[in-house]
Formats: sequence, C-alpha cells, structure tokens
Amino acid sequence: QERLKKPEFFTFAKPEDLPKDLQWQDGMNEPEVGDPKAQKGGTFTYWMPSFPPTVRMMGENANNFFRGYHYDDVEMSLVSLHPETGNVIPGIANQWAESADRRTVYFRIDPAATYSDGVPVDADDFFNTSYLQLSEYSQNPFGNEWYATQYTNITRFDAHTLSITMAEPKVLAPYWVSMSPMPRHFYNEFGPDFEQRYQWRVRPISGAYVIKDDGIQFGRSITMARVKDWWAKDRKYYKHRFNPDYLIYRVVRLPDKALELFFQG
Repeated sequence: QERLKKPEFFTFAKPEDLPKDLQWQDGMNEPEVGDPKAQKGGTFTYWMPSFPPTVRMMGENANNFFRGYHYDDVEMSLVSLHPETGNVIPGIANQWAESADRRTVYFRIDPAATYSDGVPVDADDFFNTSYLQLSEYSQNPFGNEWYATQYTNITRFDAHTLSITMAEPKVLAPYWVSMSPMPRHFYNEFGPDFEQRYQWRVRPISGAYVIKDDGIQFGRSITMARVKDWWAKDRKYYKHRFNPDYLIYRVVRLPDKALELFFQG
C-alpha cells in the first residue's frame, strides 16, 4: 500500500527519453530448444487428482493443482531462460537492455506478439499486470507483497517499449523482472467482484495453448487446444515445441488408478 501511494511507480515517457547508451541484446546465440523431428498433432492426455475450483490466475483458490498446466507451462513472459545454458532468451520481448546499476531493464516487445484471440500485446498490458497484482480486489497476498517490494517503477515509452525497475540489483536482471501480460480487454471489468466475475472466464493467452470454449467439463476434465497460427510458432526457441493439438487433463483421484488407465491406453 505504501508503494501504491508513490505516483512514480507508473511512469509515462517518450521514446526519446530512453538512455542513449543502452546495449540492446536479443539472445539469439543460444542453441535451439525443440527437435525438428518432432511431429505436430494428436492428443496428450494426463491426469489431475481433483477438479480445479477456478480458472482464475489470482484470488482465492487460484493456486490449485491445475494452475501450473494452465499458466506456468504455457504462458509467455517478456523473456525466459534457456533450459540448457541458463542464459536469457527472448519471449514476448525480442530485445532487452540493462541499466548500468542492473536495477532497470528495458524491453522491446515483439511487434508480432498477440493473444490467442488475435489482440496485439502491448506495453499497457504489463502496466495492467502490475495494477492487478497490487490491487486489493484480487485477494492476492503473494502478488501484493512481491510487486510492492521487488519493483519500484514501470515505465511506458511507447506501445512496444517499456522498462521495469527493481528495488535492488539482481544477476540475470531481465529474467527477474520478466512479467506475463494481463490483457486489458479481458480484465476491463476488474473490480471488487473480481473473484466471482472471473471465476470461469477463459483468459486469452499469449502462449501456445488456451482452454477450448467447450473445454471445461465440470468435475471431469479440462481440454486445452493449441492456438491456431500462434505468433511464436516459427520463432527460434519455440518452433518444434508445443506439438500436440490438444492437452486433456482428466480427474483421476488416485495415482494407482491413473497408472492403470495408462496401461489400458
């Protein structure tokens, strides 16, 4: 709450306000991640011990068993880490640069980045991420604490350029400040009734899989579909990955039963 009282937390600037000595990086020297022999198509079926109480990313019961499959495994952030080398690679941002004190990271958003509903990703969506995470409406203690103590500023220079400043310098600073965007057009009804209003609304995603319109079978399963014409499907570190057409997560209460179903096909 103290952080929210400081007007400089959210700053609007112009492209000419960017520091002139920035050394922009694109992380394109790392080896590819996917296997070109991988085939697209088919369905991957897995199990979960209980049906999730919500598909929200924040709020009461949001940190459920399904959240990792729905968010952590498929959502795109500004940048990521290469799984073999541990170096920073592009995500939604295709370029980044660090300030000399390693507290501020500047990002350029890939102009092709879009959500699963076709709406472009822009800098204001990352402002929205900070706003939602800091808001009391989301009933989100971890996000409230993390965004209030780890970050001191987010600045918009234009629709595709922003910076995020940390309270303290970090090694791998671009990764530390790498947020996922919260689409403004989806959260435009965010308010005191957030938890009830968004309980089962399927959020547009910047990653490769989104819950199908008819994919929620209450008490039984949730099906996610590969995003048609996903914007990152031909990017170096994302092609040859995310290959199944569908991911089905079925409710199976016991691991032994899941194993039995596996052997039965």
